[in-house]
Amino acid sequence: MDQLDEPMLAPRCPLSDEATQFRLLLDSVTDYAIYMLDPNGYVKTWNPGGQRIKGYSPQEIVGTHFSRFCTPEGVAAGLPQRGLDAARNDGRFSAEGWRLRKDGTRFFASVVIDPIWVGDELVGYAKVTRDITERVQAQQRLREAEVALLQAQKMEAIGKLTMGLAHDFNNLLGVVINALELITMRVSHDPRLTRNVDAELRAAERGALLTRQLLVTPVEMPGSGIQPSGIDSSTFHHGVKLSSTYCWHSGSTSQHKRSARSSKAR
Repeated sequence: MDQLDEPMLAPRCPLSDEATQFRLLLDSVTDYAIYMLDPNGYVKTWNPGGQRIKGYSPQEIVGTHFSRFCTPEGVAAGLPQRGLDAARNDGRFSAEGWRLRKDGTRFFASVVIDPIWVGDELVGYAKVTRDITERVQAQQRLREAEVALLQAQKMEAIGKLTMGLAHDFNNLLGVVINALELITMRVSHDPRLTRNVDAELRAAERGALLTRQLLVTPVEMPGSGIQPSGIDSSTFHHGVKLSSTYCWHSGSTSQHKRSARSSKAR
């Protein structure tokens, strides 16, 4: 027989045994804790992923109850047994929640429990646990950033509205003050009317002062350091300077006139 006609036989290797294949597969997985429980919830097997995630060596964990992975409040609420009952009755149990490591620190876990049946007999459970703490924290940071962005956008809109209204109102008050000054000049012979105009002028000047304070004070979200963007501060300050100069000049003139009238009365 020619050598080319001879059948090619695969060399025997450890992977030819099904049980060995399964063991090698479990030992190569380090991102998941994959282990078996007996029907009562005691750990029967342990893989390197379980040791990496939860911190227990096989010698420390095999033979102990899996409830030690749950938080005290979870154990008090009966969560371990509920998980086994749900897996047995529904065919699978899955959940996400806080779990404990050997050192007592907590991590957020995704847990799946599947029942293992041999015929009609429940012989145990297959349990898979994955540490999803980083994913949950990233989602939380994203939600917080979205809330902060929405709040900043609201504050920016309020800031623009406030600055615009204050700017316009300051200009209107300038017109009012100018009109009151003209009235004062024409009715100086009537003391009662002059007193009324002086009171109105002081009120208008007070309003102008308040609007100038709004114009020069940024609207800021408390504790965030976020100020409204898109506002040309130089333009506003230029407008403030013009309005302020006019209003203060009017106010000084009215104050001077009021003092002069008081001197004449004496």
